[in-house]
Amino acid sequence: MRRILFLHEGSEISGIENVLAAIIDHLDRDRFTAVLACPPGPFADRMISRGIEYVRFDFKMRRLK
Repeated sequence: MRRILFLHEGSEISGIENVLAAIIDHLDRDRFTAVLACPPGPFADRMISRGIEYVRFDFKMRRLK
């Protein structure tokens, strides 16, 4: 089984988190294991409650200027 790491800098729930959750929810769980790395918060809690492996990862992406 292949593991897919989803790296996300947000911890709140808004549009992109809903899209990411939908992508993870529709993975073929017989073929793939989703691993979510993001800061703790409502989004991480939501995905943990769905049985998604979670890795706490506190970071902020730097924006290019």
